[in-house]
Amino acid sequence: MSDESRKMLKAKQALFLATRNCIAPALQNDTDEIKSLRDYHCFDMLGKDYTELNYDEICVVIDVLNLLAKGGNITKCTVSQRRLLTYYQFHYAFKYADWDNAIFKVESGKNLTGINLKMYAQSKFEKKEKLDTAIYKFIYENYINPKSHEFLIEGEFKSMVRNKRVLHYEYLTPQEANYLIQRFGQMFIVLNNTGKLLNVEMTGSLN
Repeated sequence: MSDESRKMLKAKQALFLATRNCIAPALQNDTDEIKSLRDYHCFDMLGKDYTELNYDEICVVIDVLNLLAKGGNITKCTVSQRRLLTYYQFHYAFKYADWDNAIFKVESGKNLTGINLKMYAQSKFEKKEKLDTAIYKFIYENYINPKSHEFLIEGEFKSMVRNKRVLHYEYLTPQEANYLIQRFGQMFIVLNNTGKLLNVEMTGSLN
């Protein structure tokens, strides 16, 4: 068994246990009941069947279930949700940002624009390196935040936006975060299927 397969197996086992802890004690030995609830939560949170989830998506479900099992009042999204959402959002931005009309001085002292700027930003993100603050703000304020607001309005989580360039993701509810993950995730799948985006492991930095 490869390291990736072993990692995935452990995540699935952890998900099973997290689901079991959310069930009434009388049903905690009922494997079918546990699997049924697991499948329900996976689809409810991410809009996918359990068998379609990748490692990072499973971690999102586990984090939320662990909080539920503790009886906590979940009012803010989890770190796993933020991380997965960020990954999908940045791949959306790498595709749709107007790089040709952007120019930034980077660490080397050079001014980059167009495809060179895009490749620089994407490389930093994929290597989990801190992205230049100016480029980071350019991506979020002009592309990620406006699109996120648009999705949240479509999902009826909000009715209006005062400033579409600003969004405090740390205050998103788990439901709002899951909705954004679904919407950006759908775009990510479409873009990957067209072969226009790099298919890399979900390791992008939250900055």
